[in-house]
Amino acid sequence: MATRVSGPRRRRGRFGRGLALAAIFGVGLTAPGRGFAADEAPSEIDRDAARTSVQQGDERAEGGDFRGALEAYRRADDIMGVPTTAIEVGRMHEKLGELVAARAAYRRAAKYPTRPGEPRPFTRARTEATELAAALKPRIAHLELEVDGVDPDVDVEVTLDESSVAAWGRRFPVDPGLHQLDVRADGYASFSESFVLDEGGERRFDVTLEPLAGDVGAVEAEDGGYAWPLAIGGYATAGVGLVLGSVMGGLALNEASALSDACADDGRCPADQQATIDRRQTFAHVSTAGFVLAGVGA
Repeated sequence: MATRVSGPRRRRGRFGRGLALAAIFGVGLTAPGRGFAADEAPSEIDRDAARTSVQQGDERAEGGDFRGALEAYRRADDIMGVPTTAIEVGRMHEKLGELVAARAAYRRAAKYPTRPGEPRPFTRARTEATELAAALKPRIAHLELEVDGVDPDVDVEVTLDESSVAAWGRRFPVDPGLHQLDVRADGYASFSESFVLDEGGERRFDVTLEPLAGDVGAVEAEDGGYAWPLAIGGYATAGVGLVLGSVMGGLALNEASALSDACADDGRCPADQQATIDRRQTFAHVSTAGFVLAGVGA
């Protein structure tokens, strides 16, 4: 559609001149701007600021800086709030692929109240905005999300592209393109997934959050998943230490029993029993070390 790809100079010829003469300089305009009270119209200073912002928006859009142009047009629209400013805000959102915001701006321009004697650019902008909003509607994608498994008294945080989503639980419009969905709740394992939506696409997520298991699960959530390996390593160490301590302790007792038969009642042992004495001491020391290791692991 020609109106969607027309350059800033052409838009200035169609709407910009009418905006400068009517909306900004006040010819035929008696209604207040968006940033004013119901009985207060923009002052000459405000209209001049809006005119300057529109000029900046034209220049930036012509240079391909659509984000900068959006900011400039939005400043003018915040002051004037008329169809000719709202439609330019919508155009820049559309250039940036922000179709949901673009359609909202077009609809606002289209719904601007008709007033007797209004400037002709207002009428043309309102008509074109109606057509642009209708053309965008089938291009907007939609997302639907249901979250289960969470207790009713637990708050669920849903973010789409790091922005909070309050509309989950029903179908809501989103821009086409790459998105990141995250669902979190205290005490539950979080859900995260990246996905792409084409223009006019639909996607539904049925997410069931699983509760974290006990204190270890809570530590895992806080420490980024390191608790489980630590716990497994501790259990293994304790098991090895316990087995080692028990086996070596039993061997030490066996050697001690053999010495009790071979040695005198006063504790003196023959020279040929020195090897048995050394083994008993070694087994005893290793047994003690094993039990210490089991304690560390635990």
